[in-house]
Amino acid sequence: HEFATVRTDPIVNPTTLSDHIHTFYGATVARPETTYQDLRNAYGGSGDVQENQSLYWHPTIYKVQPDGTKTLVNMYIASAYYIWETGQTVAFPDGFKMIAFVPESEADGWFPAEPQDELETSIDFPSCWDGVNIDSTDHMSHVAYSSDRTARGICPPSHPIKVPHIQFFVRVYQYEGGPHIFSDGTTRMHADYFSGWKNTELQYVLDNCQNDSFDALPDQFCEDFVSFKNLPKVSSACGSLEANLAKIQSFQPSPLDTSTITDEIIDGVTVLPRGEGTGLLKPPGAVATLPPRPTLAPLPFTECDGDGGGDEGDDNEGDDGGEEDDEEEDDEEEDDEEKDDEGEDGEEGDDEGSDEDCEDSEDGIFINNRLGDKTCGWLALRPSRAARLCASREDIAEHCPDTCGD
Repeated sequence: HEFATVRTDPIVNPTTLSDHIHTFYGATVARPETTYQDLRNAYGGSGDVQENQSLYWHPTIYKVQPDGTKTLVNMYIASAYYIWETGQTVAFPDGFKMIAFVPESEADGWFPAEPQDELETSIDFPSCWDGVNIDSTDHMSHVAYSSDRTARGICPPSHPIKVPHIQFFVRVYQYEGGPHIFSDGTTRMHADYFSGWKNTELQYVLDNCQNDSFDALPDQFCEDFVSFKNLPKVSSACGSLEANLAKIQSFQPSPLDTSTITDEIIDGVTVLPRGEGTGLLKPPGAVATLPPRPTLAPLPFTECDGDGGGDEGDDNEGDDGGEEDDEEEDDEEEDDEEKDDEGEDGEEGDDEGSDEDCEDSEDGIFINNRLGDKTCGWLALRPSRAARLCASREDIAEHCPDTCGD
């Protein structure tokens, strides 16, 4: 979960308050002057991989009320998936920094007018590096996107070095709909990444953990190569998300007391604090904490036959270092292992016909223009959305019969 919401940006504004407010995940530091060593020395963290002390942040999401007041939207969960080709990828140098923006053509439509059980926003970081600089003046020129903006694409000659492709997801539970904006006054998503990995440790993972998929799916954990805080992992569909979320909640840090940074009021305001270098930045001092974060409301889960607990500790291949920074692998729990149980006692609604007739396809299917193609496993972890789509779209019901209960 997020541990701080404050008007700082350790990459863009390392000496003053930043232009706009950000929401932070990962290593529990958020002061402007935060250094790589600060990340390494940070106690605890919201992510579930101990070796990963990285810091991630994005402009804070606000709901615009009818009277113009802006109210903070609490983030339910965030995930950072690391995707790479084993043995062909270079680890981030110590202290590596970068910023990513969604293409301008995709800036609209991030905040639906209608309420949703869960609103998911995601962004891809560049995966090609110039091989020299750990940062640049605009914090973007030292990196570039591959030919198809994925880990599989070809890097340009100017940025020939492949680094891990990070897909960063943030989610709002029980999104209320209506007008929303980011704290910079736009609807265009951007995010910042400050690597807190030790280069040699990450390189070992990239060289040795076999990744069977280039999708951001948390059924491949590399738990033989990194130290998870929430072991054992639960990877099968039934109960997996709920089980992993409960484990992650157990080690979340208390929210950072941002009054040690600034006394700005950032919630329930008509005008959001803005402007680089404006406002009072307090001098560095001891970091205090507020009372523990309250337990978040559970997501709506469908019931399962049997014990509902799923298999524990699974394949563990693949890469996502986990939301190291937040709780990463939880939310997109893929449901591929459900097929192992089919044919024994038949999962819901599966007592007639062959097993193959009732198995979900492993291929993706088009959801909408923003989300593109998603697998049945992705859909299975979003029961409310699955129920709507299965009922309204015959192509999805036929493509995902197990998820749709056909």
